[in-house]
Amino acid sequence: MDDDRLPKADILYLSDRYPELYAEKLSVNVAMRNQITSYFRYGGFTYAECGGMMYLCTTITLKAG
Repeated sequence: MDDDRLPKADILYLSDRYPELYAEKLSVNVAMRNQITSYFRYGGFTYAECGGMMYLCTTITLKAG
């Protein structure tokens, strides 16, 4: 959540966590979101499940709206 760039890797694995619990902190980390977008846009292999897949979405609507 605090890093601003991805390490060199052959695969990006986004595990099953709860991004909705950290939505504010994740949403303001634009540098990391841009790194992830560039990684898979330019052919990087990405595997995401549940919360990891939620993180890749354009938006997440929290219970409070």
